[in-house]
Amino acid sequence: MCYSCNQISQRGHLFRLNEITLHGLQTFVGMDKIFVHGDHFFGLPFLMLEYHFVTHTREPLTMIGPPGLEQTLQQMMTLAYPDLAHLGWPRPMQFVEVTPGVRQTAGGLDFCAFPVCHGSAILPAFGYQLYLPDGTLAYSGDTSMSPQLYALLDGA
Repeated sequence: MCYSCNQISQRGHLFRLNEITLHGLQTFVGMDKIFVHGDHFFGLPFLMLEYHFVTHTREPLTMIGPPGLEQTLQQMMTLAYPDLAHLGWPRPMQFVEVTPGVRQTAGGLDFCAFPVCHGSAILPAFGYQLYLPDGTLAYSGDTSMSPQLYALLDGA
């Protein structure tokens, strides 16, 4: 298990990939979906480096998160690694912008995003309900107790 990250390894879904996850990147190279929670995505440029130079794959990666996620990640990559900006994404990427409270599907997975209270995050913070064959999983991230958290947990 890596620090400060949550993974459902049997299903290939990853939550909360931040900068202190670096030592365990090999654990995540097989992920096919990443759910973004507002400010816990600073590990993504390092994951992109991993895909560019170490673990090459043509398998698609679905990034699920707030509106503006793709542009924010592009800006982060340009700031951190300006010499790589011309290379584009290292594998096929699909960015899915969430609509709060609406059941959506990405990569064959049904989910719903719920706004959560998380201070002034860079991007809006969301918790997620995943509708899996064996039940509903709720993931809140590091949010505070609030009516939004109870709504996320309802039915999970």
